[in-house]
Amino acid sequence: MWYASILVFVFCLSLFGLRVYKAYRLPIHLRWEIFPIPNSSLPTMGKEILFFSTLFRQRRYLWPFSLSLHLGIYLLVVSLLILSSGLLATRFGLCQKDCLSGAVSFSSSAGHIFGFCGSSVLLCLRLFHPDLRPFSSNSKYLSLSLLACLFGTGLYGYLSTDLYGAYRSYMEYLFGMREGLELAIQGYIHLIATLVFIVWLPLSDMVHFVAKYFTYHRIRWDRKSIDTSMERRLRRLRSQRISWASLEEARPRWSDL
Repeated sequence: MWYASILVFVFCLSLFGLRVYKAYRLPIHLRWEIFPIPNSSLPTMGKEILFFSTLFRQRRYLWPFSLSLHLGIYLLVVSLLILSSGLLATRFGLCQKDCLSGAVSFSSSAGHIFGFCGSSVLLCLRLFHPDLRPFSSNSKYLSLSLLACLFGTGLYGYLSTDLYGAYRSYMEYLFGMREGLELAIQGYIHLIATLVFIVWLPLSDMVHFVAKYFTYHRIRWDRKSIDTSMERRLRRLRSQRISWASLEEARPRWSDL
């Protein structure tokens, strides 16, 4: 199980890093100096990134469930960071064992509740809502199904067994703080659901939580003036020929359009 877990994490991080690098290396977006420039302050960006203000204005019926799903993910990440910090602090004698168990249990249990509610409702909406179904794909269905399984098995584990103990045992096992891994059946089911989701994550469009910065936020909020270096890059891009013209037509350059 240790080797399988490490292999999953290495695969996820490697492929995820590759996709983020490709997004970073995309050509510079077309700069149109149109005024007034939108406010690009950090609070404005933070409100969009954390609370989905645009979704609230345009698709308000989706907003509470999307926020619930993402809040569940945020809470699980926070609980993982707290648990890892507590284990490392215990190992180096900075605190007693399970010194942060209350914070981990609260954040992870709340995360599973929010995440399961959000992913389940969003999956149903994509399956049955007439406005969303035409724009949904098998990849979307699979992503939401895996998220619902991850949160659902975790919630079931909290209701039926000591899932915090399972989390702690697994992290101790990964950190080399224990030799074997013994979990209840609920813990193994949740662990398998989590690893399957981690494998799927870099293969899906859920990498948008980082790629969206390069493809949306940086384009929308970038107020950097065009300098000599940027003008040179834009001139090189505009000199490229378009790739979607038919073979019978002369393929014009972007600067000709």
